[in-house]
Amino acid sequence: MRAFLIAIFVTAVVASSVVAVQLPDSVAKIKSSYQGQADKIDADYKSAKASIHANYVQQLAMMERKMQQAGDLKGLLAVRAEKVRYLREAKIHAKSVVSEPAELKNLQEKYRKLPGEQYRKRSESRGRLDDLYMTKLESVMKDLTRKGQVEEALAVQAEVGTVKARIEAEKPKPPVPAHSVATTGGDPVAQIQPSKKNKKGAVIATIDPEKNLMHDALPMQCTSEKTKDGYLLTALTDNGCKAVRTKERFKLPIIINTKVKFGEHGVRLYYGKGQVQVGRRTKSGENIRIISLLHTKKMKKVALKIGKLGHKKWHDVNWSIRKDGMVVRVDGKKIYSSIENYGKIKPQWLGIGPGNKIPVEVRSLTVSASQ
Repeated sequence: MRAFLIAIFVTAVVASSVVAVQLPDSVAKIKSSYQGQADKIDADYKSAKASIHANYVQQLAMMERKMQQAGDLKGLLAVRAEKVRYLREAKIHAKSVVSEPAELKNLQEKYRKLPGEQYRKRSESRGRLDDLYMTKLESVMKDLTRKGQVEEALAVQAEVGTVKARIEAEKPKPPVPAHSVATTGGDPVAQIQPSKKNKKGAVIATIDPEKNLMHDALPMQCTSEKTKDGYLLTALTDNGCKAVRTKERFKLPIIINTKVKFGEHGVRLYYGKGQVQVGRRTKSGENIRIISLLHTKKMKKVALKIGKLGHKKWHDVNWSIRKDGMVVRVDGKKIYSSIENYGKIKPQWLGIGPGNKIPVEVRSLTVSASQ
C-alpha cells in the first residue's frame, strides 16, 4: 500500500513539473515559426475559397446577361435559378448540376471541383509543414534527453502529442454507412460500402464517385506529370502494362469513367488483366481493342462505331463492367458491348495509360457503381 501511495506521489510530482515547465526558447521559436506558416496556409485557403465563390457568382451574372442578349429565355431562367440557389446554399452539389444549357452545366462542373482541389492543396501544404515540425521536435526531444533535461523533454513530448491529436482530428471522416446511396440528379450512381480487406490483405475500395483516383495513382512503366488540366502519362517502355494504377481493388459491377485527351495511339483502360484501348488510328481507320477480363491472351479488334475521334481533344470514356458483360461508351455513345460471365472475377485494381508511345493527358479517373 505504501509503495502504491509513493508511486502516486511521484507521478503527481512529475505531472505537475511537466505542466509547470515551459517549452525551451529554441523550441518556442520553432513553434512560433510553424504556427505563422500554418496560419498563412489556412489564410490562403480561405482566400482561395472566397475567390472561387466570388468568381462563380460573377460568371453566373455574365452568363445571365449573355442569355438575355441572345433571347434565350429557357437558358436565362436556368441561370437565374442557379444564382438564387447558390447564393442561398453557397455550394454546388452533384444533384444541383443541370443537364442543360450545356454552358451552365460546364460552369457548374468546373466550379464544383475547385473547392476540393484547394482543400487538397491546403492539406498537402499542412502535411509537409507538420512533418517538418515533428521532425524538429523529435530531434530536440532526443537532444534534451541525452543532456538529462527530462522535464524540458517531457514538455516537448507534450507538444508532439498536441500536434498528433490535431492531425488525427483533421483526418477525413469515415465513409457513409453501408446501404447509403449517392445520387446525381436523383439517379443512384453508387452503393457506398465501408472499405474492407480480402483474405490476402488487398484493400477492397469504398466506391466514391466524387473521388479523382488520379491523385493517388501509382505509376507502372510510365511517368505521371502534373499539368494545368490534369496528368500527362508517358510510357517508359514498349512492352507490358504502361499505366498508373489504383492502390485499392474494386468489386464488380462498376463503371470506370475518365476525361482524357489522347493522340493517334489512343488510351488504354485497365481492370486487372482486362483492358480496353480506344482511339488507336490504323490504316483501315480507328478502332477499339479489347482484352477480355477472363484473361484470354488474344486481343479482339473492333472498328469504332462512331467514326473518327478528334485527337488532342477531351473525351469522356466510360467502361461499364457488369457480372454478365461489358459496355464501352465514348462521349455518351456506345461503341462496344459484349456478353460474358464475369461473376467469378475477384476485385481488381483500375488503371489508365497511353495506347503506346504517344502520351495521353488525363483530367479525371473515377468509378461508380453499375446497376
